[in-house]
Amino acid sequence: LDGQNWTKMTNMKFGRDGHSCEVLDNNLFVIGGYGAFKSGEIYNMLENTWNHEAASLTSDLSYGHAVVHDGRLFAVHRDGGIEELAGDLSGWKVVASVGEWGVW
Repeated sequence: LDGQNWTKMTNMKFGRDGHSCEVLDNNLFVIGGYGAFKSGEIYNMLENTWNHEAASLTSDLSYGHAVVHDGRLFAVHRDGGIEELAGDLSGWKVVASVGEWGVW
């Protein structure tokens, strides 16, 4: 992406719908989604490569949200559970629960 045109990049391992995306440290994190509920993939924007073996969430994330705050990546589930990705990308842990918010 050069700011004006779209450029085709390498493919992800799984097609996803209802997933969440966020950018942290030149990496695009694509997590959860319908059909790939707990899994995640990390795209390194500098190297044009995918890490298909990213740590899995502790529970399904479909139509939830990803948020970066203070250099940390969080996944917010529709049931209100919040997970944080370890700084070394080794795994996710539940850090809070705020109650249901978007179950339809």
